Amino acid sequence: MKNTSTDFQIFSNRLNVNSTGNQIRNIGALSPKYQRIQRIALEELDKGAFKLKQVRSWSMHDDMGVPIQLRRLVKFDSFFFENVKRFLYFKLPSKYISQYFLKQSLLDDFNVIKALGYLEFLKKNELNSMSLARDIYVKDNFSFNARLLRYIYILGQIKKFELLTPENRQLHVDIGGFYGGLQSILSKYFPNSVFVNVELEHQLFRSFSYQKNIDSEINQIIGEQEFLDFIRKKPRLSNKPTFIYLLPKSYYLIGQEVEIDLITNFQSFGEMSRENFDFYYHCNSTTQAKFIYSTNRFVSKPSLDETYDSDLTVLNYILPNFRINYLNRFPMHNYQVSKSFFLGNKGYRNASSGSFELIMEKQAEK
Repeated sequence: MKNTSTDFQIFSNRLNVNSTGNQIRNIGALSPKYQRIQRIALEELDKGAFKLKQVRSWSMHDDMGVPIQLRRLVKFDSFFFENVKRFLYFKLPSKYISQYFLKQSLLDDFNVIKALGYLEFLKKNELNSMSLARDIYVKDNFSFNARLLRYIYILGQIKKFELLTPENRQLHVDIGGFYGGLQSILSKYFPNSVFVNVELEHQLFRSFSYQKNIDSEINQIIGEQEFLDFIRKKPRLSNKPTFIYLLPKSYYLIGQEVEIDLITNFQSFGEMSRENFDFYYHCNSTTQAKFIYSTNRFVSKPSLDETYDSDLTVLNYILPNFRINYLNRFPMHNYQVSKSFFLGNKGYRNASSGSFELIMEKQAEK
C-alpha cells in the first residue's frame, strides 16, 4: 500500500455514501479513550503516515504484546530493528516484573487452549504462517500471541456450540471487529458465510487493508449502499469469503434487511456509555438475531475503582426471549496482572472486574 492517504480517501468515500433514504441514527459521543484513539489514527491516515505493517499494532491497539525471545530476532523481517529495540528495552531491570506477569498470562492462555482441545485450530493458524505479525511467541513448536489465542478460543467455542455451520450461507456481525483478524480466521472454517465488521472508520480501513493483503480475491463490500445492493441480490453460495464494512450508525439497517445468524462483541460493550450500548443492544438487528456471543466485564464501573463511565453490569446483557446456552467467566487473560492505580496507589494487580462469557439463543415468541 504505497499511498495510504489516497487509499483511505477512496475507502472513506465508499463507506460514507448513503442513498437509502433512511434517517441516519447517530450514536452518542465516544468515550475519551476512543476519541483519542480515533483522532490519532485519522490524523495519521490523512497525512499518509499509516503503513500496512502497522495494521496489527497501531493507534493504541495491538496484539496485546509478548515477551520478546531471542529466537524472534533470528528472522530478519520488517520488524527486526523494532524488535531489537524492544528486546533491549524490556531487558531493563525495571521491566522485569511486567515481563514476568506478561509471560505468565500468555502461558496460562496457551494452556487453556491446550486443555480444551483447541490446539488443532492453533496449529492451522500459527503466527509464523501469517503476514504483518510483529508480536510472536514460540512454545512447544506453536507460534502465537495473546490476541491470536483469544481468537482461537472463540473459534473453538463457535464450533462447539454450533453458532455457525460450514455448509450454509450465514451472516456473522462482529461489533468492534478491530483489524478483522477473528473474521479472517472464521472465514476458513465457514467459507459460505458473510462477515460484517461494525467499527469506527479507521478500524474498518485497517480491517479492509489487512484482509485484502491476506487474499486479494475476497469480496469486499463497503458502506450502506453496497451492503444493500449485495443483500438484495441474494448471491449464490461461494467458497470466496465476503467481508462487509459498516459504520456504527448503519448497524440498524442490517436487521431491516436480513436476520443475523450470529452477533459477537468482545469487551467493547463494557467500555461504552449506556446510550451507545442501548443503541446496539436494543435495536431490531440484535433482538431478532439467532445467536448472541459476548464477553465483557461483569461490572463496567466497580465500586472504588470506576474504570469506565458506564453503569453496565452482566445483568444488562440478558435479553428477554433469549435462552442462555452458556454463562461462565471468560478464561482468556483471566489471570493477567498489570500496573495500575487504585485509591491513589500504583502497583501490580488484577483488573478491577473480571469478564464473563455469554452465549444466548433466540427463542420463538409465545
